[in-house]
Order: sequence, then structure tokens, then C-alpha cells
Amino acid sequence: MTAIPQRGTGSPQPFSASELFRTIDGNLHTIRSDRQSPEYGWIGEDQGEFFFHPTTQAGVTWPRQTRELDSVGQKQLLAIIPSTMGNWWADEMIWFMPALRHEIIVREPKMRSTEQYFDIEAIRRIALERAADHKANYKEDSAREEHFRYDHLHRLLHAKTLKEQVAVIDLIIQQLECRYPQPATEDPGRDAMAERALDLHYLAVLYHVRKRASEARACYERALAEYKVAAEQKPNLRPLYALCQMDYGVLCQTILNQFADARSHFAAAREIAEGRPPAPFVAFTLYKEAEAARRMGAFGVSDRCMKSACDQMIDIDAERAHPMTGAVLKYNAWACMEQCRFEQARQSFEASRQVFQKLLTRNPNSANYQIELFHIQHGLAMIERFQGRDEEAIRMFRGLTEDIAATVQSLDNSGDLLANFAETRQLYAERYVNSVDRQGDCRLYGAIPDYTEAADDYRRALRAVPNIPEGRREAITLDLLYRRAIALAMPASANNPNQNLTLAKLLCDQAASLEEQLVKKYSVYPLLRKTAINKAIAHTLIHNPATAAENELWNLIHPTFDSASPILGENSRDSVRLPLATKELDRDEIERLMFGCTLLLRNWKQWGLTELDALTCCDHLRAACRSATRPARLAGRAIDTGLLKYLRPFYDEMFQFKAELSPPPVKELVEIAWEATRGASYRKPKEIAPILVFYRTVPRGRAPSGYLLLDVTATPGQPGGITQCHLLDEEWCDENTLNRASTSGSSLPLPRGLARVLAGLQYEAPLECRWRDPVTGLGIPQVPTNGEWTNNYALGGLVPVPVAFPQATSLLDRHYFPFNLGAVLPSERFSDRADGLALGIAARSAPAPSEQIPHMRPALPTIPAPGRP
Repeated sequence: MTAIPQRGTGSPQPFSASELFRTIDGNLHTIRSDRQSPEYGWIGEDQGEFFFHPTTQAGVTWPRQTRELDSVGQKQLLAIIPSTMGNWWADEMIWFMPALRHEIIVREPKMRSTEQYFDIEAIRRIALERAADHKANYKEDSAREEHFRYDHLHRLLHAKTLKEQVAVIDLIIQQLECRYPQPATEDPGRDAMAERALDLHYLAVLYHVRKRASEARACYERALAEYKVAAEQKPNLRPLYALCQMDYGVLCQTILNQFADARSHFAAAREIAEGRPPAPFVAFTLYKEAEAARRMGAFGVSDRCMKSACDQMIDIDAERAHPMTGAVLKYNAWACMEQCRFEQARQSFEASRQVFQKLLTRNPNSANYQIELFHIQHGLAMIERFQGRDEEAIRMFRGLTEDIAATVQSLDNSGDLLANFAETRQLYAERYVNSVDRQGDCRLYGAIPDYTEAADDYRRALRAVPNIPEGRREAITLDLLYRRAIALAMPASANNPNQNLTLAKLLCDQAASLEEQLVKKYSVYPLLRKTAINKAIAHTLIHNPATAAENELWNLIHPTFDSASPILGENSRDSVRLPLATKELDRDEIERLMFGCTLLLRNWKQWGLTELDALTCCDHLRAACRSATRPARLAGRAIDTGLLKYLRPFYDEMFQFKAELSPPPVKELVEIAWEATRGASYRKPKEIAPILVFYRTVPRGRAPSGYLLLDVTATPGQPGGITQCHLLDEEWCDENTLNRASTSGSSLPLPRGLARVLAGLQYEAPLECRWRDPVTGLGIPQVPTNGEWTNNYALGGLVPVPVAFPQATSLLDRHYFPFNLGAVLPSERFSDRADGLALGIAARSAPAPSEQIPHMRPALPTIPAPGRP
């Protein structure tokens, strides 16, 4: 209960049972016990609510968690810092070696404050002071044991460029390898074991940074073994022991792809840290554990870990002015992005932006805070793209890259004044490259493709890659080479007048050469899954395979969706074997698989696939689309219509493919149309009735098409049943024509064949029409709103959004089926209802029914549907 913060100043504020429950929940997921397994929860379904009121009696103080630490806690905080801006510490401050951290615990350097706060500049000053003190006091005594460590520190701190820093790291690795050979030549003894553990820990981190994964793993194991023994006699080693566990977890997660092992190491790190470990350390390990859990498909565990990480920081940072608070909120946003929960992601990005803007206001010259703000802006632009607003996303990305380029130019002009110039410029460069390549993604994978523009964006990104950190440079280069090759190799069309297979092949050859070099350099270099997908797409486009056996894309995609096959690209003894329907792939991998499936569907005959192969590929594409909407369906939330707009070209592709089969599988098309417009699983209604579905497709880069589907189940009065698919004339598929027909008395004519069948229909239940489309707006009234109101739709039988005023539901009745059913059926023989679509309007504070909603149009007169009285 001491962890419940008192809100505000002055008298203690009451807190609710819900707040206490959330705090207990966070603590139980933070502190692991091997001896106890506590159970907790609400007593019944009716949770109720009650409040605790802290006493205000004079002389009685209410215990509370404070942001202040004693000297021991402050030293532990500095020694165990996992990050300053949310990234792994070795990516931010490789010079902050374990030996220097241990010295901070032992020698008690002067601290600026007793708050759980730190920044990279303050830590750098401590390191510079220690290096300077050693240089001033050192008297050419080569036998002094710690001299080599200060020499390493001095070299790293004064490396001015990325190339110099890499050279220093390689030199340190050579020296430490000579000092601590494997296997060990002699027993160091307990007194020297602590120093040995610190150095082996740092050697493992340097291997890790240089992507020497197998050597890093072996060195981490050696360091942990020696830490475990040494910490029994020297308890001040426990924070470094915990840090080493955390670093090993980062290796397992980011390079080895051993996500279960990563989670174990992060949990062990929290357990090893003595007492109550600093909140920033706990928060970092929790959100890294959340990331590992997501990669295993354990999204529930991931969400709990992310919540606990946020709670850790908010408990000590009521003002939300701590860098780690902003970092945790940002990573929570990216976690939501991976699960396609874009509105939650937007809220978390905005909360993170407020933190970093506040910090930047206090320290206008901080490049780190500006970099974080650029990353957040990047995330917000990504949300626009995955809401189907490609043009807005491109506009935001272009503005962002211009701002980053201007900032880098300003940094170059004042580089000598910035102590960590090399690291800072690399981080800016990485932001620039990432934003430019996402511009290319908008045009390569987007609804309105422009492959020439995409290829140019990838070219510009490749040009800037040499400026980013070396540890990430190789993987990014490989991926960009393959994406540029895809953009150049796309079949010639109006969307790609500049197809260049020659250059595309040269780019693939360059990528293959780089991959070969990396395999030689690192012994094994498994491609990232998203890169492996693009590699297969590029090779297939270039080689135009004549048989399925030669089709690299098909031979990659099909096993990926097969539950009997390991996840693509895993290089782990713990490879998870799950189908994609169980959501083990992230958002980028899903998008690239969907793009690859659309290419296979369009070229299945030319690329040697059978019709059965193409049908299987269509099912794979549908599974990928469903994996994107799965989080919302499981939570029972209304599906994000923006997400459906982003997915719509992929649904249209599979619909058009199946509609062109002979005969077309009408019942499958009815199901696809439902999922594309509702985002929910299709379940046949309890009441059996004939169904007429209108669906309009706009596949990527193609003209729109319209279809009318008739599905009549067999009954005694209608033996055999009826399934028909009618392709409509092109002029009937124009969006404006359809909207006019649905809101006026001028309905479009039915195809003659369909009209004859409907006129002779022998069925007791009335014909059910499904045609309203929340994604394109067909049949959906545009409700004027002010700043306090937003439109929301509850789809597919999910929890409906509350209706704020009576007129809302009646608005649907002003739009009618755009085809003239009244010419062949009496009005009582067909139903033009909302077909499972409930229109609602959600308000921040709903007004009373009698209140007038500002800017509402006057009620429109009812327009009878064609054929109705």
C-alpha cells in the first residue's frame, strides 16, 4: 500500500480499491518468488468500488513511496542504469563499462541529487572525471592492475567518429581476449574473481555490439558463473550481476532469437538486484520482457509486463518528467502498433511526446530528447499509414525527414561543442534512414502504388546508411537492397512504367555478396524474417519461375503458414511451431507476406502454381488479414475502420481472384465480403433466408469492379439452392453513382439474369440485402460533428457503441439498396435493414436527449426506396 502515490500536495488524497488492485497486480508480476504462488482477484462479478482515506491527524504521517533515494540507492541506480533514453545502454554509452559502474558503488562520487533521475551527460561527466583523475595520478606504474581499464575508458570517451569508436572496440576485445583466454590458464582465486567477472562481462558486451553472437553467449555464461561466486563474498557486485543477466537477455532477444531464454534472464535480473531495485531498471527489464513475450505470441503476458513497466515509472514520476517514463510510454505505443491497436498507440505516443517536450523545454540543447520526439513523430506517421491514409503518412514523413536533415546540418556546424557527437549523429542518421524507407513502403505496399517513387526513396535511404551505427547497418542495408530491387522489378504497367530488371538483379547480387560476407564474418547470419520475405519476392520477380519448385516466394510463404513448420528465420533450439493464425509474426512481417500473396495470386499461372496452390495462397492471405484484426476481435471491441481501409486492397485481391474462378465459390465470397466490411468472423444467421450481397473491389493498381452475390439455401420450396455471382457493368461501379442511387429515387437496374432468378424465387423468408460498407462509406450517413463528437461503428455483432441521441439510428434508414429490387419483388419480400451494422455516436460527455447538438443538420425527409409505397 505504500506504493500508492498521494495525488497532489497538501492533505492525503483517498485512493480506490481499483488503484490498490492495479498496484498489487504490477508488483506480483514484477517480483518473482520461487517459494510462493499467491492468488488474488475480485471476489465476485460485481466489483463495486470503495475508497481508503489516509489519516490527516496531526502528527501521523502516511507512508508513501518517494522519488528520493538514500546514498546507497543512488549509487545502485547509477551502477545499474540499463538505459538513459530507452535503448540498451551499450548502444547509448558503450564507454560506461561494468568496472566503472562498480567503482561508483565503491568510491561514492558526488551526486547531483537524490532523485531517481539520470541523463547521459551527467554520467559522461563522471566517466571523464575518473579518466582524468587516473591520468593525473598515474606515474608510469605498468603493474597497476586497473590501468588498462582507464586506458580503455579514455580511448572510448575521446573517439570522435564512428570509425574511431569501432577501431577502439576491436582493440579492447583483442586485449581482453589475451588477458582472459578460453579456457582459462589458471584459477584466478576468489580475490581476483570479482575483477575477472567485470572484465568478462564487458568483453561479452563488446562481442554483442560487434554481432559476434556465439562468442558473446559463451562470455556471458563465464561472467555470470564468476559473478555468482564473487557476489557471495562481495554483495556490492550484485547490481552488476543483475546487469549482466539483463545484457544476456538482450542478446537472446535481439540476435539469438531465443525469446523464452530472454524472458528468463530479464526476470532473473530483477530477482538478483538486492532490496528494491531502482524503478528505471525494473521498467527496462519489464518492457524488454514484454517484447520477448510478443515475439512468442504471448500477447496477454506482454500487455501485463508493459502495464507493470508503466506503473513502475509513474509511481516515482508523478510529474511525468523522467526520460524513462517517456521511453516506456513510447515502447508501449510500439507494442500496441505491433498488435494493430492503433488508437491506443496514438494515445501512448502523445503521452510520451508530452514527457519529452517537457524535458526539452527544460534543456533546449538536448539532442537526445529531440531524437525521441522525432521517433514519436515517426510513429504517428506510421499510424496514418496503417489507417489507410497513405497520402497523409507521406506528407508527415517528408516533413519529418526535412526536419531531421536540418537538425543534422546544424549539428555538423557545431559538432566540436558536443561531447558525444559521434553517437548523437548516428542516432539522428538512423531516424532519417528509417523515415525515408517508410516513405518508400507507403508507395510499395500502399493502396495506390508508385514503384518508381518507392525505388527512389530506398535509393536515398541506402545513401544515408553508412552514417548509422555499425551494429544495425548491415541488416538495414540488406533489407533496403531487396526492397529497392522489388520496386524496380515489379511488372511493367501504368503503376510501373520504369521497370528495370537489370538493375534489380544487380541489387540482388550485391545483397547476396553482402550476406556471404556476413556469414563468413559471424559464422552464422540468419536473415531477419522480414528481409527473408523480401528476398524471396525480389528473386521471384526477377527470375519469373515456370514451375512451383522454382518459385522461391511460394516455397517460403506456404511453409510459413503451415503449423508443422518452424517459424521462418528462427535460429533457435526453442523454435516455436505455430501457424500464423496464432499471431507469432509482427506487423511488418505480416504486411510483406500479404504483399507476396497478392503477387502470387496475380501471377499464379505464369509462375507455375496449380489452381489448388493459388487457392491455398488465397487462404494464407486471408489468415494474415485476420491476424491483423484479431486483437480487437478477442477484446470484443468495435473494429477500427481505418485498419479495415488499410487491409481492404488485400481483401479485394482475394475476392477478385475467387470471383474469376469457374464456377465462383459464392459462399466464400459472401464470407470475404463480410470480413472486409465488418472486420469480424462471419457466422451464418440463425434464421435461414436468401442473401443478396453487393461488394465493390478496388485491387491495388486496378480499376474498380462491382459484384452482386446471390446465396439461397436449399429448402423444400427451393430444392437445390442457388448461388450466383454477377459482375456488374463498369459504369455501375462508380462510387458517386452508387451513392446517388442509394440516396435518391433513381435506382440502378439489376442484371437481367439476376432479376429473372429473383422474380421466380420461392422462399418463405424475405431476401436479406447486405451492401452497407463502413470502410468506403457506401450506405453510411455522414453525421456532422463538432470537436466533442466522433463517429464510431460497432460491427459484426460486437459490443455496440452507445447511441447518444435518438436520431442516430434512424439515419441509416435514409440510405437504400442502390439497385432496383422493387421492380422484381414486392417491398415485403426483401429487407433493407442495417444487416448487423449499428451506427452510434460516442461522446466525451453525452448531452441530455433534450439538448440540441451543435451544427446538426435539420432532419431530412424520408425518401422511399424504389418499389416501396
